[in-house]
Amino acid sequence: MSCTTTVEQVQTRMPLGTDTTAVPPVQQKPGCEGPVWVPLRVCGFLYTYDDLVAYAEKYLPDDLEKERSKRPIRDYRRQRALKHIKKQLENLDYVLVQLADGEVAKCMLVGSNYDEEELAKARHPDRIAKFRKVLAIDSTCEPKWYRLGRSYKS
Repeated sequence: MSCTTTVEQVQTRMPLGTDTTAVPPVQQKPGCEGPVWVPLRVCGFLYTYDDLVAYAEKYLPDDLEKERSKRPIRDYRRQRALKHIKKQLENLDYVLVQLADGEVAKCMLVGSNYDEEELAKARHPDRIAKFRKVLAIDSTCEPKWYRLGRSYKS
């Protein structure tokens, strides 16, 4: 049995697309027993640079001068917001994910399908509620499943 699998083969075996709330099965590595190889997926909430700046402006007010250069102020606020969020969510991990349109974005990691423990984290309602509260996200917003991203488009 060959352990080499092309991207096309993986995508045809694993119908789960990106940007979905459908829970994938636990990851199977090449050579493991099981019907198909299941790629690693991550579950979480997307965020952008602008999202973090807006978060800091709303929840972490500062007294920076408005006349100074906008870029350093925005960078400072983004860093402050990320630091605050990481502190609130205790050891928050974030990864680059590939979206359905092929773009790459940052995702705050709720869980993954790496193993049963990580899969349980991704589905745990209290954990998801905590993320929503800290990130100030609407209670109807669900974390989504994504492929890990690449820094280039294929």
